[in-house]
Amino acid sequence: MNNKKHLPLIGVGPIIVIPQLILTIIGIILSANGLIIDWHIKVLKIPCVILGLLFILYGFILWYAANFKAKIDKHIENNELVTEGVYSIVRNPIYSAFFMICIGLIFIENNLILFIIPIVCWGYMTILLKNTEEKWLYNLYGNKYKNYCKKVNRCIPIKRVLRRGEML
Repeated sequence: MNNKKHLPLIGVGPIIVIPQLILTIIGIILSANGLIIDWHIKVLKIPCVILGLLFILYGFILWYAANFKAKIDKHIENNELVTEGVYSIVRNPIYSAFFMICIGLIFIENNLILFIIPIVCWGYMTILLKNTEEKWLYNLYGNKYKNYCKKVNRCIPIKRVLRRGEML
C-alpha cells in the first residue's frame, strides 16, 4: 500500500452532482406546471419515456460499476489509477452516472427546452473537473494520467475501439 496522502474519497462530487440534480428537478417541476416554454413533442412521448428509462438504467449501471465492481474507494486509498472496466469508457463514471440519470428524467418529461440543462451541466462539470480533480490526478500520476486522458472521455461514456498494439 502506498502511504502517501491520497485524493479525497468524495472529491468534487457533491459540487457537481447536487446542482445538476437541483437544476433538473426545478426544470421538470416548472415544465410540468406550465411555467416555462412548452416544447413537448406529444407524438414522441412513448419513445422519450423509453429512452429516458434507458438513460436512467445506464446511469445506475455506471454508478454501480464504479462503486462496487471497480471498488474505486480502495484504489483511491491506495493511490492507484484505475483505467479498466467502466473507467475504460469514461474517466468520471460516478459523475457521468448522475448526468445520465438527469438526461433520462428530462427525456421522460419530454420538453425540448429542458435539454439546455444537460448542456449547462456538462459545461459546468467540464470546467470544474479540469480545474480540480484532473489537476490533482495529473500531479499524482503525471504522464500516465495524461495518456489515459487522451484515450478516455471525461464525462460522456464512449467505448473506444483500440487499434492493434494500442493500450490504455
